Amino acid sequence: MKQHSLRKQGGHAALLFALIIPAMWGFFTLAIDGSRAIQTKARLGDAAEVAALALAAQNSLDQVENRALATNYIDAYVSDVDITVTSIERTECNVSNSRDCDGASRYAQYALDVSIEQQSWLPTESWAGFGESYDVVHEATARKYQGDSIDVAFVMDYSGSMREGWNRKAKYQHVEEIINEVLDELESYQGIQEINNRVALVPYAEFTARPDDNMRCDRWGTRPWHFVDQLYFKSTWSGLKVDAKTTVRNWRYDRATDPSMVCDGSNYNNHYVGFKTVPFADDFTNLRSVMSGFYPDGATASYQGIIKAAQLFERLAEPNPRQLLVILSDGDDSTGYYGPLRSIPTQSLIEEGLCDVIKSELSSRQTPDNRPVTFQFAMIGFDYDVNDNPLTQCVGKENVYDAKNPDELLDIILNLISEEIGHLK
Repeated sequence: MKQHSLRKQGGHAALLFALIIPAMWGFFTLAIDGSRAIQTKARLGDAAEVAALALAAQNSLDQVENRALATNYIDAYVSDVDITVTSIERTECNVSNSRDCDGASRYAQYALDVSIEQQSWLPTESWAGFGESYDVVHEATARKYQGDSIDVAFVMDYSGSMREGWNRKAKYQHVEEIINEVLDELESYQGIQEINNRVALVPYAEFTARPDDNMRCDRWGTRPWHFVDQLYFKSTWSGLKVDAKTTVRNWRYDRATDPSMVCDGSNYNNHYVGFKTVPFADDFTNLRSVMSGFYPDGATASYQGIIKAAQLFERLAEPNPRQLLVILSDGDDSTGYYGPLRSIPTQSLIEEGLCDVIKSELSSRQTPDNRPVTFQFAMIGFDYDVNDNPLTQCVGKENVYDAKNPDELLDIILNLISEEIGHLK
């Protein structure tokens, strides 16, 4: 009787075990694929957020381009899956009173919905499990805010070395293309603030360029030289020497119409420069047109461009709250070919506080609505080690950037501009 009872109970246990196995297998597959799905969703969430930030940073109206960008970012985070960008919705806040868009004057918002199809590790069609595959979905939103309007002066190296090749093209041609792209970016923000973004072009070689005018020199009624030397000199027993103190003290004074300089044929050769200074403008059409005709030649004297650009900033009757002077160069300053300069005055100008004086005086002004003006230097070197340039002491090492290639040069400038005109969220 006892043995019969044990046999009966054993049969019940086997039946119970047979009934439990499918449930246990279902919970096992649910745990394995479920934990994987949770991990994938977290990774997809990170990918979607980064993709949304990339979309906002690029701020393109082209949906095909936006989908390709989002897909590339998501694929970098979650590979070997079928990615579907369900939707990309762009909305824009654009107001006139400058403070109704969550504290900003304008923002572009990108809302991204994305899903991926993932194959199950343990596919099952039972009541528990994920089947052959399952979808993981996520959404993310990012905004690009516009900040205050900005005045930007590009102090551009147009010395002879800019004719040399860099990434299969002359350096000055890369610079022209890059600045045109920056103008495109700034142009997309025009018409929002009371004062538009403005840009000035200050090309330099050994000198900056004079404007076209009707000035004549006394000697035979000749035209003045085509360049402007911003330096002041003093006579010594060995000849003319740069007077750094006087030069820094008089940085505001434009010598373009000073006969003692531009008519001094005894010290200056009549050298034609293939570029000219373009004052601040908020319509960039003329800037693009004029820049297309620039051609480099001569030695390198970045201090000439710095002083000239500072004069243009100082003459703005209604400065924007943000002002940025960007120095672009492929090398250190060098001695001149066409003027009295026989040694490089960069270090002496730095010691006299050239950049400190300019920054202090330009930052002491106010906008028309009584906001403070913030002036900033930025120096970007390319195709040489910019960190060895003495001007790093002038503009501050924290404002010095090294571009390894043209794409990086563009990215640095756009990041500098974006810090002023907007931010991501």
